[in-house]
Amino acid sequence: MGDVKDHVGMVEQNLQTLEDHVLEELESLKKAVGAQDELRERFTELFNSLQEQLDVVKVGVEEIRQDAAMCKRAIAGGAVVTPSPRVDTPKPKEFGGKRDAKELDNYIWPMEQYFEGANITDEKTKVRTATLYLTDTATLWWRRKHCDIEKGLYTIDTWEVFKREIKKQFYPENVAYEARKKMKELRHKGSYRTEDKPISFLYLCSKIFDIKPEPNA
Repeated sequence: MGDVKDHVGMVEQNLQTLEDHVLEELESLKKAVGAQDELRERFTELFNSLQEQLDVVKVGVEEIRQDAAMCKRAIAGGAVVTPSPRVDTPKPKEFGGKRDAKELDNYIWPMEQYFEGANITDEKTKVRTATLYLTDTATLWWRRKHCDIEKGLYTIDTWEVFKREIKKQFYPENVAYEARKKMKELRHKGSYRTEDKPISFLYLCSKIFDIKPEPNA
């Protein structure tokens, strides 16, 4: 009887071992199947991506074929196919700050033509380019403006704003208006009194046009 119990115990132990082994194999099989599914999915995605790229290439090849056929027909018909001529955009004129409407217009209009010919569309690039062609008094004016911009007093970041500011400074009618405005401000503040003492012409001009005297060497 004891031998039978021992035999049954061994059989049960072997069955448990077999069950554990089968479960391990099933788990391994599940992982393998999962890996295959993941691999199949990745392969499908890669195939679809390659198919899309191939479709794009086919479209490009078809366009090239159509262009080639068009050229052949043109040549067969006696037409001469030549590349478009390259147009050199003339450099704009410099502006030195002369208070003359014609001088300023001759600076602004060619500058706009230069922007169009050089395909300059960014507004800040237009302003930077335009300031490169300022000289003499106009350069001093822009230097003061640039200092105010760096201080955050205002911004000049578009071509339209730049044109408005430079016209305000150098157009004759605007200069006269600004001078009268400055004179009124000086009278209001009592900055000068003709009855007390004569006014220096240079001093008055410096006040009207906001010109700061250079320090003595």
